[in-house]
Amino acid sequence: MSSRSADAAAPGEASSFLLLASSAAVERLKLESLLSLYRPGFGDKPGHLYSQEPYLGEGLDKAVKQSLQYSNGSNIHTIYSSMNGESFWSKELGVSMTRNNEGFTESVLTEHPADCYGDIGAASSLAMLNSMSMGKPGYSLCTASSDHSYRAAMVVRK
Repeated sequence: MSSRSADAAAPGEASSFLLLASSAAVERLKLESLLSLYRPGFGDKPGHLYSQEPYLGEGLDKAVKQSLQYSNGSNIHTIYSSMNGESFWSKELGVSMTRNNEGFTESVLTEHPADCYGDIGAASSLAMLNSMSMGKPGYSLCTASSDHSYRAAMVVRK
């Protein structure tokens, strides 16, 4: 952050893991299921950070639309986003939320854990899923954006 820019991203280091199991395996092994994951949505964004193309917000929008369709219109109460404090990411999430507002509760909460542990890159999604396992019951949305064109979103039920 400086007098010429309001952007600030703290670098971070992390690793994260998640044990995935089918419903049948959870039952057979008597495991406690913390989350149910729905099929993820994916998008590609031509106007990314390293592109000369204009930003139109289509990548994350497409990923969120797909993930909401795959979860049969669940009502999202919390969004966990990989945004890290740079304004580019908050604009992208804002565009996506506006275009998909019918999928969110009126008082949807936005969490961006990078403000607590820094920008941890590829570990962000798994770290956010682990955070969701400690969140409130119901439907949440996990969104992740690359500096390049890749975008993903997934609905999670606790």
